[in-house]
Amino acid sequence: MAENSPEGDNVKEDKSGGEQLGVQVAKNARFLAVLAMENAPTWARILVFVCYAIFALSLVVLVTPPYDANKQIIVLSITIISLLVLVVIMLNQFKRVVMSEKLRNPRKVDEIKKGSDITGLTPVDYDRAISLLTQIRANIFHCLSRHQSDVSISKIRANLFLPQKSNDGPDYVLKIYPGLHVNMDKSREREISFGPGEGLTGRVFEDGKPRVAERIPSEAKGWDSSYTLTDDQLSRIHPKLQWILSIPLKHDNTPIGVVNIDGLQEDVHVDALYGCIHNIFGEIATMQELLSRNTAFKEARS
Repeated sequence: MAENSPEGDNVKEDKSGGEQLGVQVAKNARFLAVLAMENAPTWARILVFVCYAIFALSLVVLVTPPYDANKQIIVLSITIISLLVLVVIMLNQFKRVVMSEKLRNPRKVDEIKKGSDITGLTPVDYDRAISLLTQIRANIFHCLSRHQSDVSISKIRANLFLPQKSNDGPDYVLKIYPGLHVNMDKSREREISFGPGEGLTGRVFEDGKPRVAERIPSEAKGWDSSYTLTDDQLSRIHPKLQWILSIPLKHDNTPIGVVNIDGLQEDVHVDALYGCIHNIFGEIATMQELLSRNTAFKEARS
């Protein structure tokens, strides 16, 4: 009977097999995409599945009659483009995974990559700076807890301000770069910046001496009036911020940054804060050595 079957039936069977092949390839591509994008950022996963949908649909259309030459060329081009986009995204994800395996702070891999690109520091050095900042905060907490039993580490924060050359206004501004902060949840506060001599951070960067500032309710702006603060800066400061310990970072006696440790709703004595500085000498020295590998911070000050 098979020998007497019309030629059209054989063509139909071949085309059905082609469609099945297209569907199977699409399923396999989806499986590989899911594996490749495991733990990837949400935006990347969405983009992969959008590209996958285009890729899968193009394959099905490609093996479905009619087989018009123009249609085949257009669909084949779309298929190749979507496949290339998928490959690029998955390769980037692979690099991201490889990098995270080498870092002390793998959850901050995206911030580390972004900060590394901005500052010119290697990802490893940038990651190390985040770890040092975390350790500095812990050391200050342990020191303070020896003086006061009511100190809570959940209310202690840390950040690192680095200079950036300014095209408008002051010669430079001090900013918190991506990931260089601990326990600071509000993005608006992390976006605060200081010009020369502004706030405690700007003062410490200029004179190169450690300082402590406490909230003073009797002052009009809540802080010592000698620390010049703009209305925008005041609006960004956490309303529960009570004290700040600022430590200058230097390279060959040239300021290159400022480490801040601060507290929310903690009555900490100024003398205790100054007395805790020696507990972070090692971390501060290491941080200075890391940052001195990049001359951009030094040049921003000159």
